[in-house]
Amino acid sequence: MDFSKTTLGEALKNDQVIAVVQKYAPALLKTPGLKLMSKKSLQDIFNMVPTSKVPQETKDKIKAEIEAI
Repeated sequence: MDFSKTTLGEALKNDQVIAVVQKYAPALLKTPGLKLMSKKSLQDIFNMVPTSKVPQETKDKIKAEIEAI
């Protein structure tokens, strides 16, 4: 799955993607207004998440696993 082109809306329809996010950062799925960002790419969304909330190492793991889907 292309992380820079796949939208959040598309990703949230994929159970494998949801499982990856739940594994590393389940709080992301409960972010208020998440569905309002459904047309943004996964990369755009990750760029908005501060490393104080999700460490860069965790972001890298999530990205790698999603790209492998």
